[in-house]
Parts: sequence; C-alpha cells; structure tokens
Amino acid sequence: MNFFANRRWVQRIWRVAFHETLIGASSVLFVILLLVALVWAAVKGWPALGDVQVEFWGLIFDVFVILVGFGIIQYGKQRRDDIARHAEVIEDLKRWSSEEAKHRVLGAMRRLNRLGKTNFDLSGAHLKNANFTGYGIKSIAGSTLSNGSLWVSDELTASSFEEVDFSFLDASEVVFEKTAPFRFGQESLLHGPRATYTDCNFRWADLRKATFDGAELAWTNAPPDSLEEQIDEEPDGQPVYGRAEMSVFEEANLADASFRYCSFKQADFRLALNIEDADFLGAEGLDTCVFDNDGLKKKIIQNSKRQDPR
Repeated sequence: MNFFANRRWVQRIWRVAFHETLIGASSVLFVILLLVALVWAAVKGWPALGDVQVEFWGLIFDVFVILVGFGIIQYGKQRRDDIARHAEVIEDLKRWSSEEAKHRVLGAMRRLNRLGKTNFDLSGAHLKNANFTGYGIKSIAGSTLSNGSLWVSDELTASSFEEVDFSFLDASEVVFEKTAPFRFGQESLLHGPRATYTDCNFRWADLRKATFDGAELAWTNAPPDSLEEQIDEEPDGQPVYGRAEMSVFEEANLADASFRYCSFKQADFRLALNIEDADFLGAEGLDTCVFDNDGLKKKIIQNSKRQDPR
C-alpha cells in the first residue's frame, strides 16, 4: 500500500512540475546555470566584484527566485482555485439523482484526486450504480459521506447510496455516517435521519478507522450458503471446489472500524480482515448477516449487546 502511495506521489510531483507548470523546466535551467558557474569558478577562480561572473551569479538567483519561486506561488494559487471550482460542482450536484449529476460529481472527485485532495463532503448525496475506482478515483480518505445530523431535514443531510461500488478504494477514516439513536437509559427510542447503503460492495477496500455509526446497510439478496462450488472431481471421487461467489466485504480491512447502532440486513462479512477489531455496539440485524464461522458470529452479536460506556 505504501509503495503504491509513494509511487502516486512521485507521479503527481512529476506531472505538476513538468506538465502543468514551468517549475520543473525552471529548476533544470537553474541546475545547469549553477553547474556552469561552478565550473567557471573552478577554472577562473571565484568571482570578484565587477567581474562578469557576478552578473552570471545574479542571473542564477533571478532564475531561482523569479521562475522557480513565483512558479510555486502561481501553482499554489491555481491549485486552490481549481479545488474550489470542483468542490462547488460537487456541492451543487451531489443531491441530484440524475445520471448527468452522477457523472459530473464523480468526474470532479477524480480531478480533485489528481490535485491531491481526498477528503470530500458528500453529505446529502444520492448516488446509484456508481463505481469510484472505475471513474479513476483512488482515495476518499477522510471524507464525510453523511454528516450525522440527528433531527434536521433528512432530505438535506442523510445520504443514499444504492449499488455503489467502494471496492479497492482507500476509504480510511471516512465518515459513512455518524449518528446514534435518542436513548432513555439503556433503551433506544427514536432515530434521526441516517444514511442508507443498499446493495453496495466494499471488497478489498481500506476501511481502517471508518465510521458507519447508525447507518442502514442492506442487501436485497441473501448471501450464498458457500462462496465455493464443486468444479471437478478427483479420480478417487473426492470433489474439487473453486470460488464461485465473493463476499461484499471480502478482504476489506475493518481494523478499528465503527458500526455502532447500525441496522444490518443480509450483510456478508466472510473473509473480511480484522473484523474482530471492529465495533458493533448496539448494531441491529446481525442475526441476518453471515460471518466466517458461527463462533465468530456469536461473539460479535454478544459484543454488540454490551453496555454502552458513554
């Protein structure tokens, strides 16, 4: 993961320096002039006042300060302007459910990813049949997909994601939802608006420290009894099995993820990573979900019924 992150960082620096600005070319010119000056000084001696070399050194510093320095300043301003413009597109269109709005929002997120921004505000968004990585979006780390407001209009604050594919995405520390039911003692009475995730996939996603508190996660079809099926038979009659299905959380990293007070329906957590480190306090519908084994399922359900320390 770190290798690919570092590679993307190097690729982005190269693109900014040599394709989007003159910073790279100015830096190369600065190094060439500096080398010429050093060779000249080694042969002719270091410059004395009034010598032509003084002017040459002045040229070097002009290149460094004016071209490189102001190039960096200009790029910083341009980057801030671009981020603000793309963020406005997301803010204006995220609540629309049309295909055009979806393409424009995801396109803006892809361009913001290229600018190094991963933390988006999608509170109140309505997305259907979308694939983030398919649009070239590699990371939404630190984003807010639903803002967790309890008693304000759900039309404005509660997000809806249907058949959205979060697979292979860096979604670490993302707030998918952050709300909790109104409680009287240990009893939950009411629940405010909250995000819904219907038939979504999280395969191979990085969900470390992600927050789903209070979200509704539901799948229309029940998980298959097995992820494997018989594909052949050994000469001695022993069956040979192969993978036929995938879990919706397959290889997803759930370390320190929070599913407090979530409402689940038919979630398939088989082959999820670090699921025992996730917090399911107060979660409902875990009996409809599938885990790697019955012992793990029983343990998670028991932990979900523990007393809230807060």
